[in-house]
Formats: sequence, structure tokens, C-alpha cells
Amino acid sequence: ACAFVDQFMTDPNTLDVNLLAEHAHHIIDRMQQGTGMQRLAMRPKYLVSFSGAHPVNIAIMAVLLSGALRFDEQDRFRAVVASLVHDIGMSRLPPDILHHDRELADVEVAELRQHPNYSAELIQNLLGDSYAWLAKVVNQEHERAQGQGYPNGLSINDIEPIAQMIGLLD
Repeated sequence: ACAFVDQFMTDPNTLDVNLLAEHAHHIIDRMQQGTGMQRLAMRPKYLVSFSGAHPVNIAIMAVLLSGALRFDEQDRFRAVVASLVHDIGMSRLPPDILHHDRELADVEVAELRQHPNYSAELIQNLLGDSYAWLAKVVNQEHERAQGQGYPNGLSINDIEPIAQMIGLLD
């Protein structure tokens, strides 16, 4: 799954919805079988990363949290799918913003905070209207309950539950 995510994070046009679904189901199945994927999620090098490991890590934790929150099967699947693609918009950012060893300038922070909009736009353009739910979730994953998130400053009642969960896990 990490290589799959790395590929479309490098070139979003390679995102294949069937492979995305296959990887999401595989993660859910492995977690339900108790095959130890939780240990992968807790390895320090995977906790903060712009590699494919980070979205897979979020997906693993989404399986656990969605189970604890008693999400139905469809919402659990959607949470894992959204976890895998939540940062696809990062592919539009300049590398010096993503891989920096300095404090970002205000204009760079503003650009970084546009990545949820880029993610939503990419999902909409690549996957179409049947995935409007996914575009909405990835657009909202950095929104916060009191309206202090970005990119739209939404409050809790306007943020999709799956987006809230991914934002917490991210």
C-alpha cells in the first residue's frame, strides 16, 4: 500500500480507484485478522512523514478508531479510503515547502494550507462526481471544531465526521 500511495503522491494522474478500493479492503481485512499491522503504525519513522507510509499509518489507525466509534461498514471503508488520499494535494506544493529545515515564510504557510483544496480538486477531477463525498472529506480534514482550522474555518457542525477523525489521526 505504501508504494501505491507513493506513486499517486508523485503523480496524481496514476490514482486508480479500483486499486484504491483494493488497498483499503486489504488494510481493513488485515486489521480484522489481527496480523500486527498496528505495530507498523507505531514505528517512529512512520508517525511523521510525507512518504506513502504516513497515509497508510493514518488508514491503520482509522480502522481501529472507526471500530471503536462503531462506524458502519461503509463509513469504515470510506474512512480508510480517505486516509489513503487525504494528502494527495501535497503533490501540487513546491518541494522546498514540503522538505524544509527552516521556518516557513507566511506566504509558504498560506500555500501549504491550500493543500486540502488541492486534494479536493484532484479527487473531483480524477474520480468524478461519484466521489464527491471523498473530495469533501479531504477538503475538511484540517478544519477544527471551533472554526480555527483551514482552509475554510468551518465549525464542528459543518465538518464531516470522517474528516474530523482523519484530522485527529493526522
